[in-house]
Amino acid sequence: MAGADLLVRLQSNHLGTAQEELPDGSYLSMARPGKEVRLRAAREGRTLPRHVIYRVITFAKDDKIAYLGTTLLDPDQYPAAELVALYRERWGATRSRTRLSELPDWRIDLMSTA
Repeated sequence: MAGADLLVRLQSNHLGTAQEELPDGSYLSMARPGKEVRLRAAREGRTLPRHVIYRVITFAKDDKIAYLGTTLLDPDQYPAAELVALYRERWGATRSRTRLSELPDWRIDLMSTA
C-alpha cells in the first residue's frame, strides 16, 4: 500500500481467517487473494502479496451485527470504539447529504461557499 490506511465495512463472508484476538475485542485476520484475482493480476503483470493482514472490528448496527476492516492494526493507538465512532460519523454525514440532495426543491444550494 502506498501510505494509505483503510477503514471499510465488511460483508460477513469477507472476514478472513482469525489470527489473533486483541485487547479491545477486535482481532487480526488474514486473507489470501482468490485464484481469479491472482490470475488477472498475473495477466496484467502485477504481483500480489501472498496474504494480507487486517483488523476486524465487530459492532452493532441497528439490530444487526456489522463488521469493519482496517489496516490500522494497533488497538492502543486506534481503539475499536473510536474507529466505530468515526465510521458512524462519516456514514451519517453521507446519508444526510444524500437525503438533502434528494429533496424536490432544486433551489437549495447544498455546497458551502465558506
